[in-house]
Amino acid sequence: KQGISAYLSSYTAWLAHQYYRLRVPANPRTPRAMRPSLLILAAAHLQHCNALTPPSALPELRMTVKDCGSKGLGAFAAEDRSQGAWVCDYQGEVIDFAQRAVRYVSEEPEYLFHLGGGAVAGSHVYIDAVDSDHASRAINHAQFACLEPRVSLAERRVAFYALRDIKAGDELSFDYGEQYWLERGLAPEDDSRDYSPERVARERRKLADAQAASSSLQNPLSRRRRRGRAPSTAEELARVLGERPERPDP
Repeated sequence: KQGISAYLSSYTAWLAHQYYRLRVPANPRTPRAMRPSLLILAAAHLQHCNALTPPSALPELRMTVKDCGSKGLGAFAAEDRSQGAWVCDYQGEVIDFAQRAVRYVSEEPEYLFHLGGGAVAGSHVYIDAVDSDHASRAINHAQFACLEPRVSLAERRVAFYALRDIKAGDELSFDYGEQYWLERGLAPEDDSRDYSPERVARERRKLADAQAASSSLQNPLSRRRRRGRAPSTAEELARVLGERPERPDP
């Protein structure tokens, strides 16, 4: 039974991945090889934690949302906050890979924060703030930001902490990471890092190579799927599992 359950879980994750791959159209501004899966804010520089320190008696920072010109809306501190203190959490709906694939069939997500996941695409988890009215939705990018996001997949949570003393009126920001911009072929304002077309081309080549290597890994059902004999009943699944070398103990 455990073997069948694991098999079905893997198959479901693979189906979600295929649905997303086939249904989500390419951004006309972004070459296909540039689109691994648009994992928003999934940069390696984010600090991932098994468990975050619960917010203390210190309340969430009071914030206001204002117009920031070419950047759109921005979040601003309405009071002071000391370096190292908790500021707020990123507020939104927790969704999984399959929900994300269905929700964003014809458009790119703009407020999706990737929390992480396992090697299987279907195990990835996100916080989607597209319908949120919380000020954290408006926190913009900055190379030298005042906030550090700490991510906990186990707690389904992203917590922002102050990297320096924050004064009332300061714009709140965190570093989205270079990969976020390189995937889109864009150069953010007030960021001195290299986002040249030459570097974008190099990153695209690396990404294309990684995608090619990933696609060569065979799905557990690939050979059977090509023969058009994907299992459809519990009995057939049991028989398929019995044919595998790693047959589970009864």
